[in-house]
Amino acid sequence: MRTRIISNADFFANALKEVDEGNRVKIPVKGNSMLPFIVGEQDVVTLVKATPESVQKGRIVIARLNENTYYLHRIARVDGNKVTLRGDGNPYAYEVCPASSILAEAVEVERNRKRYTPDTFVWKLFRQLWPSNGFLRRVLLAAYRFLYSRKEDASDSKRTGCRVFNRK
Repeated sequence: MRTRIISNADFFANALKEVDEGNRVKIPVKGNSMLPFIVGEQDVVTLVKATPESVQKGRIVIARLNENTYYLHRIARVDGNKVTLRGDGNPYAYEVCPASSILAEAVEVERNRKRYTPDTFVWKLFRQLWPSNGFLRRVLLAAYRFLYSRKEDASDSKRTGCRVFNRK
């Protein structure tokens, strides 16, 4: 199988064109800005065209902040036409954009053959309970990364018979 690498700008241009035509589009996720709810290099997100109802606190959307920069982040605040975005994995960083920059809404996250939609418990849990306080986010993300790395180490030791210790 041949792999073709294209730029983010071309990738999103094609994906969002399909979304704009009314199609549901599945995209692989890269990066860690939405940890722990969306895991980069593992999860696939299904997108639909954004509607005025998409611009609500707690929704996960794709926004274009400039010609070549796209974010898949949760809406943290809506103030008139000004929308504040924040990745679940970002303790302190925010992005601010006009509502017109929101191009698509995530309606499903798929991980290990499990599907999460906005009406599932896990999705609602993160939307309602994930802290907005930067310090608490930082602590919870550190705990998540510690537990996740130990889980990976344990699976490595089962496969190879070796125990891996991460000292940083």
